Amino acid sequence: MSANGLNLEIDLTNLTNVANLTVRNASRLSVPLLSEVEASFGIYAAPFPSFDAPVLATVGANLAIVDTEASDLNFSNIQTIGGGLLISNNTNLIAIIFPGLRTVVGGIMLAGNFDSSVVFLCR
Repeated sequence: MSANGLNLEIDLTNLTNVANLTVRNASRLSVPLLSEVEASFGIYAAPFPSFDAPVLATVGANLAIVDTEASDLNFSNIQTIGGGLLISNNTNLIAIIFPGLRTVVGGIMLAGNFDSSVVFLCR
């Protein structure tokens, strides 16, 4: 989903599994039941203030959050990323929460204007 008007709200309330998911230029994304992305998951140029994927456990390839206005990213159940993790150019970001993350097969890249007030939680 891309090239949208900035007021587009994407509500995928009943989605539990998807091969790939890419969202650009949306003001809201709701995926409360999404538990698995078989390949890549990316959110780009999105003006929503926060993002929560409460039951997402696995991303089979890359996870990218780039150029959003989110102050917090909460992936409270994610355990495995089969590719790389990219979090870049999210200027309002204060908290990045991955409490259950155990495996990232590829690289981890955090890029932006981070300072000591940004919390990256991965236990």
